[in-house]
Amino acid sequence: MKFSHIVAAMVALVVPATAQAGVYVFNGVCTNASSTTQATCTSTNGSYGNTVTINSTTDATLSMKVSGWQMNQTTNAITSAFLGAYSHGFGVTGVQDQNGANNLHQIDNVNGYTDFVILQFNRSVHLDGVNAYAFGINGAFDADASFSNGAGIAPAVWNAAMNLSSYSGTWSTTAVNGQSGQFSTSITDNATGFSKVWLVSASMLTPDRDDGFKLTSITVSTPAVPEPATWAMLIMGFGAIGATLRRRAVAGTAVTA
Repeated sequence: MKFSHIVAAMVALVVPATAQAGVYVFNGVCTNASSTTQATCTSTNGSYGNTVTINSTTDATLSMKVSGWQMNQTTNAITSAFLGAYSHGFGVTGVQDQNGANNLHQIDNVNGYTDFVILQFNRSVHLDGVNAYAFGINGAFDADASFSNGAGIAPAVWNAAMNLSSYSGTWSTTAVNGQSGQFSTSITDNATGFSKVWLVSASMLTPDRDDGFKLTSITVSTPAVPEPATWAMLIMGFGAIGATLRRRAVAGTAVTA
């Protein structure tokens, strides 16, 4: 068989054998039962800096650690906040949130602070979208959300404690104007690529300061990787190429002699 024929055969076999990217869902709705895929329900306020770690509902080997944070809208300084888990999803309570009263335990951007959550994953993922629930704040039903790829702040160990005082990453914002109740939004614009850390916030845009929602679920995807059979074919193919080259080398030596 000619060398070019072997290479062509390998390419033909490998190209269609690449697996599709995996898509995984995390459930933000709390439970009072013991669960590895749902957080335990909480009150609307508690100790700042708490975290929750859960597994994907579609793949128990994919884990996500969630923490709550706030950004001062005047100084951009970031401090930890309380992460709440509720029947409609994750929320954040921090400074000026009245201990979570008046729907201020949502992920919101009122009263001088913008709430956000940091999502840490044990594998690199793309944040495809979120399913959220908006209760409204001060009579306004607005739920614009911002997202950011946090690869620049990813710790060496995926679930290590975060120590964040500022953030210079790029935010993209999806408008969900006048939305109350359940809604879904996909991640677009600049929130691209794969990372072990993602940030989800109430709108970071100025002067948009009337947004609030809870995270009901999070959908992520992983990069497409070759199927195991693909690797086997590659190894066999390279072996065939090596054998062909050796035979040619032996034949060339014999002719020369």
